[in-house]
Amino acid sequence: MSLRVLHAVRGLFPSGVTIVTTTDRTGRPHGFTASSFTWLSLAPPLVAVSLARTAHCLPVFCATEGFVVNVLHTGHRDLALRFASKGEDKFRGGEFTCDDGDLPRLRDALAVLVCRALRRPDGGDHIQLVGEVVAHSTDTTRRPMVQYRNAFHELARVEHAPSHPRHPTDHDRDMLHGAAALTDRGVAAGEGEAQ
Repeated sequence: MSLRVLHAVRGLFPSGVTIVTTTDRTGRPHGFTASSFTWLSLAPPLVAVSLARTAHCLPVFCATEGFVVNVLHTGHRDLALRFASKGEDKFRGGEFTCDDGDLPRLRDALAVLVCRALRRPDGGDHIQLVGEVVAHSTDTTRRPMVQYRNAFHELARVEHAPSHPRHPTDHDRDMLHGAAALTDRGVAAGEGEAQ
C-alpha cells in the first residue's frame, strides 16, 4: 500500500489540533503542530503526542525535561499552519507567553497542558513524546479546531456533558438494551448474508 493512500486513509479520522512547545538549553522556543495527540491515562494524568523523525526540532524535544500541549480553537488556523512549516520564526507573532518553567504557552488556547517529559518510545517514522500533566488551564468559551481529510474544520455544534456523572436511568438501560438487540440482529443478518 502506498504512503499516499495511507495518508488519505489517516485523514479520515477526525482529530483535534495542538501546538506542542518547549525551549532548548539556551531558552530559545521551539514548537510544532500535531493532530496525533492522545490521553493515555487520567490517574496518573499521562498524554502522548507524535513527532516526525524528520522534524528540525526533534533533537530539542528528545532532550527537554518538559513540554506544553496547546489545544487550538478555530481562530488558530494561521498559527497551526505556521507551526506546521519549517524554517520560519514560528514565535514571531507574540501569541505565546512563558510560564515559571520558561515553557511557551499559547495565551488564548482552548486548553494548555504543561507536561513533565517521561519517555520517548519509538513509533516508526515518528517518536512518541509521553508526558505527565503537571499543570493545566482551559477556556471553554471557544470551539475546537478539528483536522479531517488533511484540512482544518469547525464543529457545527458543540454539546457540553454534565459536570458531574449521573447514574443510568431506566430509560438509559432500555436504550442500551435496544441497541444491544439491534446489534445482535445486525450480526445475525450479516452472518446469514455471508453464508
